[in-house]
Amino acid sequence: MTTTTVEHLERDTVKVVDLPFDFKNEVTTWKEKYGITEPPLLAHGADGQLYDDKRFKGIFKNGKYNKIVGRNYTVLPNEEVDEMLRDYIKRTNSGLEIVKSYSSHHGDAMYWQVLSSRQETVEKGDDVRIGCIVRNSVGTYVSLGADLFTYRLICSNGAIAKGQDLGTIAIRHIGNKDNMMLAFGKGIEHIMDRTAGLVRYYKQATKMKVNKLIAEEWAKRIPQRALPESIEVEAKTGQVTLTGSPNLWSAFNEITAESWKPKKETGFLTKYYISQHAHKVLLGAVDGTLGKRKKENVAASAA
Repeated sequence: MTTTTVEHLERDTVKVVDLPFDFKNEVTTWKEKYGITEPPLLAHGADGQLYDDKRFKGIFKNGKYNKIVGRNYTVLPNEEVDEMLRDYIKRTNSGLEIVKSYSSHHGDAMYWQVLSSRQETVEKGDDVRIGCIVRNSVGTYVSLGADLFTYRLICSNGAIAKGQDLGTIAIRHIGNKDNMMLAFGKGIEHIMDRTAGLVRYYKQATKMKVNKLIAEEWAKRIPQRALPESIEVEAKTGQVTLTGSPNLWSAFNEITAESWKPKKETGFLTKYYISQHAHKVLLGAVDGTLGKRKKENVAASAA
């Protein structure tokens, strides 16, 4: 086995300051407020000359390199989204509140946990607060947007649901910043209007049992530590075993409990992906579409 020494890395790594960024023509929209600048990245021609192919640019913060993005990418600082979100809540008197914020991608992306004062009853003694997870990033291509979020009061578990049919909004970092913000404000209203539909899925899940297909679909993306006790995955073969027939809603909440408040703390993205996949399988099980696409693909291949 070969090893790479630090000296080797330093010798072979191209310093970012050696890349042909055009600092004389950098965009300075956010320089004064946040120290962010956007210099065009030039290209080397076959004749050895530098020229502007208008394809890429750099993102620098306080003079330090952050990312290379497409030239049409609109930089929207997380601080601006935070300010806009707080202004929207205050201006609309919507009963929303920012409960907590999280970061990922080494601080480049931010997520805001937003809850409404509104509560919905899944079954007697089991209520959830409705809300959304707002997201944005400076240069990691995490689009400005929001996903449905529910907070189960009986155990303080959070769960994120993502999908166009659920009202998820995603606004690409392209175009005018003000237009992005306007679309985002309208999107928040839209996503909150869709929460009743998600709660209906929860109510139906209380009347269903977990079957082998549901267990296998959960096990595809959810680590063993976060699966319900009734679902076991053989480490070597990946064989999924379902013991008993647990209630679908209860099993779903076993997953959200371990993903949202794990025994061993994990990053926010892990919570995000686990609860998102747990939702996807629950919704498919309730509406009867789980596994159908797979069967259709197999049938098409056989034909």
